[in-house]
Amino acid sequence: MKKINFIIHDYYEMVNPVEINYKRIESSYTYDVLLSGVENKQYSISQSIEPNGVDRFKIKIASELGEDPLMPVIYKFNFSIFYNEDDSSIESSSLILPVPITFEVLGSYSYGFVKENAIKNYEKIKKIIQDDSLKSNSLIEIYESYEENKEDFYNVKS
Repeated sequence: MKKINFIIHDYYEMVNPVEINYKRIESSYTYDVLLSGVENKQYSISQSIEPNGVDRFKIKIASELGEDPLMPVIYKFNFSIFYNEDDSSIESSSLILPVPITFEVLGSYSYGFVKENAIKNYEKIKKIIQDDSLKSNSLIEIYESYEENKEDFYNVKS
């Protein structure tokens, strides 16, 4: 195998409804796939597989976007893997998953709740979850958490 190409269709930067004060720590170096909005990314890879053989590998994905280290960026994308001398390729289905951002914090404390951010996240995720793409379990868990707790922030009038 020679390279993998990510085709980004959409993304949503989640907004933390809890007001937090934290000190940002930059990573010193990363070897991971970094996504940044709708900019398509291409990375060289090198895997040698015997004819009719099999190999497994992992791709660790992070996002350069995002304002809050505790909130992921939700990406919808698919990817193609190119292989053999003739650049044969195989393409994935469309996927939707929350991607963590690339910075860490030393510590944090909560000092408030922004109801509007919770509503914005809930409404966007509710729309995203209706997409026909494959969805990660973590995305479904985020949606279910918002759905189960919406009475705390979302005033629905019948």
